[in-house]
Amino acid sequence: MHIFKVIINSLVFTMVIVFMFHTSKTTATTFPEDRNGLGTHTAWYDSSIAAYGYTYHFDAARTYWNYNSSKVHISKNTGSHKKYQDRYYVANSEVKDLIGLAAYYQYTWFSSENVGSNDYWDYCEIVIYENNMRASSNYSSNAVKMNIAHEIGHTLKMGHAPMYYGANYYDSVMNKGFYPIYSSTTDYDRQELYFKWGY
Repeated sequence: MHIFKVIINSLVFTMVIVFMFHTSKTTATTFPEDRNGLGTHTAWYDSSIAAYGYTYHFDAARTYWNYNSSKVHISKNTGSHKKYQDRYYVANSEVKDLIGLAAYYQYTWFSSENVGSNDYWDYCEIVIYENNMRASSNYSSNAVKMNIAHEIGHTLKMGHAPMYYGANYYDSVMNKGFYPIYSSTTDYDRQELYFKWGY
């Protein structure tokens, strides 16, 4: 009887482990539906980016996602904003520990409305929060780049990377947190781009 229980417990444990690894490797964490421009669109830089000295950081964060897939490229506009272009900002926030935010919009007959991550988007807005980034003990130029790359990832329909037992499981800028950016696009992030937009 004891041996039978050991065998059953071993089988159950093995099935759980196989299920975890199978689902984690085959289930992408991207948002459904498409967005205007698909993986190729233009981002408008608000003047706040240059005012806070973060132009280089935003450029580096765009580059992190560009040149990985022939179907993904985010170009830059520092002139006047045009319809359907994403909007990038730098600001301060009274919400403690909030270092960045992405919001998604659809145009209506008269204006635009905020929609969910699972909807179709006409454009996105991202904001990074200067005061909360600087308040972090992890503040560095490379951490700022990671934070921006994370929010830009959301505009490409990338969701947060999976966590296991409260810890990051993959090398990805889509992990939650504030830490230095990787020296190049990680395998996980590249595969998520391929899954969503193709090669």
